[in-house]
Amino acid sequence: MTRPYDQTNFNFMEISVYEAKSKLSERINKALAGEEIIVTRNGEPKIKLTPIVTKRNWVGLYEGKGEVLPAFFDSNEEDETVQFLTGEIE
Repeated sequence: MTRPYDQTNFNFMEISVYEAKSKLSERINKALAGEEIIVTRNGEPKIKLTPIVTKRNWVGLYEGKGEVLPAFFDSNEEDETVQFLTGEIE
């Protein structure tokens, strides 16, 4: 039987529709933990449970983890980027 999903990923589980219905919350937790869940009907893979990937909010991600040297601000006083970073403009 040909599988339409990635057979190189060995971190998957194949379950029947009946098992998916009876243990749905457990299977959702496994999918959220990174396990690929394939739901089969009559032995044929039909559905794949995977978590929804959300975008990370990058704003402020590195706040406080670096240093801007004073020379950067001294040499670029008229630069809009510097004004934005110092809060002079929004």
